[in-house]
Amino acid sequence: MPEEAGKGMKGDLYLKFPRTPEIEEKMSIFKQGKAIINKD
Repeated sequence: MPEEAGKGMKGDLYLKFPRTPEIEEKMSIFKQGKAIINKD
């Protein structure tokens, strides 16, 4: 669950998540482009 949601200085939206090892690992996978999108 995000800690915060808002709009950046350039108008883009962001979600702020707590910095836990599990979330850091998932963000690393996402940033490397290896995230799989589930289209049900």
